[in-house]
Amino acid sequence: MPAPVPWIHAFVDLPEPLLKAGLGFWTAVTGWPSGRSWPDHPEFHSIEPPDGDAYLHLQQIDGAPRVHLDLVRAAGVAVDDERARHADLGAVAGKRHRWWQVMSSPGGKAHCLVVERHRARPGPIMWPDRHRGRVAQV
Repeated sequence: MPAPVPWIHAFVDLPEPLLKAGLGFWTAVTGWPSGRSWPDHPEFHSIEPPDGDAYLHLQQIDGAPRVHLDLVRAAGVAVDDERARHADLGAVAGKRHRWWQVMSSPGGKAHCLVVERHRARPGPIMWPDRHRGRVAQV
C-alpha cells in the first residue's frame, strides 16, 4: 500500500511579466499577503496565511502560465522510491534537485515530489461580510 500524501503545495507558475500582477491577484483573492521571495530560490513567493503554513505559492518560470503541485512525502518515504513508483504508474522523471524531484504525469502535467517537515493547516480568513474562507482545492 503506498504511503499517504500528508501535504500538497500548489504553485501558480508565471513568466516574469505576469508575476507582479499574479501576486496582487492571489493576495487579494485569498486575503493573505505575499511573503518575500525564498532566500535560496528567489523565483518562489509564498502567499502567507496569518497562522499555519503556506501552501499556495507563485513561481517565476520561463514559459507559459501553468499550475503544478508539490506532493510532500510521508515521513520515512524517500523521494527516489516515490520517483520509481510514479514512473511505474506512467510518469516521467525530470530534473532531480537536492530535496525535490520534478515529474510529469502521464497526461503531461508537471508535479514534484518533495520531502519536508510536518506542516500545520492554516485557519480560514474572516471576510468583511462575515463569511470564512481559505484556498482548499486546486
